[in-house]
Amino acid sequence: MPTTPILSPKDTLTAFRKDPIAFLRAISDESINDHVEFRLARRRFVLLRDPDLIEDLLVNQADSFEKGPGLLRSHPILGQGLLTAPTDGHIEYKRPLQPAFRRQRADEHVASIAAIVDSWSRNLQPGITNLHAKMMGLTLTVVSETLFDSSVTPDAATVSSAIECALRNLYGGFLPTGKASPGCPHSLASAQTMLEDAVGTLLKHRRGAAPVDRDFVSLLLNAHPHPLSAERIRDEAITIFLAGHESVANCLSWTWYLLAKHPDVEKQLHAEIDAIVPRGYLPASDDLAKLVFTKQVLLESMRMYPPAWMVSREAMRDVSLGTLDILAGDVVVAAQSVTHRDARYYPNPDTFDPDRWQDATASARPRYSYFPFGGGPRICIGEQFAWRELLSVVAVTASRWKFAITPETSGEWEPLITLRPKNGMSLEAQLRS
Repeated sequence: MPTTPILSPKDTLTAFRKDPIAFLRAISDESINDHVEFRLARRRFVLLRDPDLIEDLLVNQADSFEKGPGLLRSHPILGQGLLTAPTDGHIEYKRPLQPAFRRQRADEHVASIAAIVDSWSRNLQPGITNLHAKMMGLTLTVVSETLFDSSVTPDAATVSSAIECALRNLYGGFLPTGKASPGCPHSLASAQTMLEDAVGTLLKHRRGAAPVDRDFVSLLLNAHPHPLSAERIRDEAITIFLAGHESVANCLSWTWYLLAKHPDVEKQLHAEIDAIVPRGYLPASDDLAKLVFTKQVLLESMRMYPPAWMVSREAMRDVSLGTLDILAGDVVVAAQSVTHRDARYYPNPDTFDPDRWQDATASARPRYSYFPFGGGPRICIGEQFAWRELLSVVAVTASRWKFAITPETSGEWEPLITLRPKNGMSLEAQLRS
């Protein structure tokens, strides 16, 4: 099968730095083939456009690929945890953590999550606010009190600043400036220390405690039959600490933004929540399952603004994806930010339309035309927990509040490791009548 001509390395790097998502969408839209080739940093990259090829990459041929170079840049923060574990040892990294993230365990967290969100919601004040910062603080509390079973929550502003500076220092070479943001107050080393201190504080409150249940921290601290090293415990804790609130906070921020822009959808969401979770009550896990339209809103939000906006894999050996030959060392890209807005699968892809997730419509699309949590052996281990948290936050918050666009609301994205709203998310919090 013919391929799209490989682009100039200089032009590619310039376009990628300016806006990687716009670049990937542009080369995808210009192609009629099932993949597009380009060169970046003297390496061959292959962007997949066919959901079947994406499934081959993430599922059928997963053992022929390692994590891509982008994620591996995060080693200074994440160390050797589940997210950065090599393919050959990934199952061994995942096995001791799985019990903490099973569906039943996720259901058991719903009451705690709902109570945390209710307390946060009661303390929110009307007026213009950076809702992304608020979501980061809220999800940080959820992770601390559920997965880490700690009543001690690190300072949200400190953690958020450390995360942002760490990401900017690590990925600055791919930003338009080609360097870390000049406004970043922390070096990579100091940001790393701040994150380690935050996680260390959470772990300190659990060390020596009896494993009363099989929560995440108990599994780390009481691994059997092979106890985990202190370094491994730290790395896994930092991985879950970051992934457990960064991605969820981003998804929620984009969801409130989309609802604020589409009051007709917001009205339908409020009607469903009011019918299933009357004001003054908190949702149980059974209630969350009934929030069908609310889940459709979140599915559509993650289609338009996927927290994980790109997956890359480096071929460890020569391998075939369908009829596509991949050579050892090639980097293969499956970009949610591209596939989720492909008009072949999503008519009017730039339109916010939760109804496209009605059962009959959704089931007609190829499986890997939508993969916000990844797929295959490396699918996000926290997917079940994330869904309980997302639905709980929206249900509890939207029963009391709605949000409106302000003159400062930009809706611009900033693709780092996750798809953040650039400069936060300015929205006006309004009490519902």
